[in-house]
Amino acid sequence: MSRSKRLNDAERTKIVSETANGVSTSMLAARFGVSPRAIQYILKADTERRVAAAIPAAAVSVKLTVAELEALDAVLAAAGIES
Repeated sequence: MSRSKRLNDAERTKIVSETANGVSTSMLAARFGVSPRAIQYILKADTERRVAAAIPAAAVSVKLTVAELEALDAVLAAAGIES
């Protein structure tokens, strides 16, 4: 069984750029030697990456006793947040 072509990061970036300029997925698929579905997956992954990057996040590190952790988990659960 032959192995499918793997696109590198530069090719993926070029695909996203070309799509933004109006080039169709079928034309890009032919140019890069992959299926139109592969192009769609690349575009979907790029969209998901952009959405994730737009969500601000902060990391917090604290030391808690077991009882404090259980209390915090209860408050978070009541608010619908998974710890």
